[in-house]
Amino acid sequence: MKRVIALLFSLAISIGVYSQRKITGTVQNSDNEPLAYVNVGFIGTTIGTISDEYGNFELSYKTGSISVTDSLRFSMIGYHPQTIPIDKLDSKIEIFLRRQVFELEEIEVLFGGLKQKRIGQFNTSVLNMGCNFSLSDYENQNIGSEIGKKFIITKSTLVDSLRFFVLHNNYDTVGFRINIYSVKANRPHINLLTQDVIFEINEKATGWIVVDLTTYKINVEDNIIVSLQWIYKSESGNVLSLPISMPTPYTHYYKYGCQNNWKRFKSMTTRMKLDVRN
Repeated sequence: MKRVIALLFSLAISIGVYSQRKITGTVQNSDNEPLAYVNVGFIGTTIGTISDEYGNFELSYKTGSISVTDSLRFSMIGYHPQTIPIDKLDSKIEIFLRRQVFELEEIEVLFGGLKQKRIGQFNTSVLNMGCNFSLSDYENQNIGSEIGKKFIITKSTLVDSLRFFVLHNNYDTVGFRINIYSVKANRPHINLLTQDVIFEINEKATGWIVVDLTTYKINVEDNIIVSLQWIYKSESGNVLSLPISMPTPYTHYYKYGCQNNWKRFKSMTTRMKLDVRN
């Protein structure tokens, strides 16, 4: 009888520790306007998601997978991030992000004297490998994950377009955000963009995708890491991946979850290039 009681007690503890919890809410600015595609996730974990076009989000997790010291973070370009400790979270919350004012230096560029070139060449891979955005074992299939590549910049450079290769894709619609980071300790550091760069691909598109960035007038002065962040998808689909080339002198970067830490992989990269002028 004692063994039965002990077993039931153990099961009760397990069920309590690993019970499922769901947090829903909206993210708005100080004018009560919804904020689309905000990064929502527990810092340093794979648990995260992205708010939809109306600022709504839903995040599910097992309570045993989150520590009592963890915090939920909300962040996006152009706004101050907000962090809430887990013990302050309710099942339904409203978040208001405060706009961040950027003081930009005025840059005069003489377009006629700039030379056009393409950087980020890759080696033909000896292995047929891919890097997945979509992970079926993750809540919402890993929405918010990022794949990045480092580019060497030696002088003032204008970024005109990003080219990347989609290996597999069975989604009717996929939305991406482009992020451009400074580099510190050979990892992504500060996002250099002052506004979101969002685009989508449709009809299960694969192969080379070209994104025109000329209207954003992106000027960089030093090495950068350019990433693609998966921010939304159509209902049907379960495969989305970029190819991996190796061996290569480049470095591959991957972030599982929008508020997680970056992972770095040497001697491998995805097929990503930049059209630039300098």
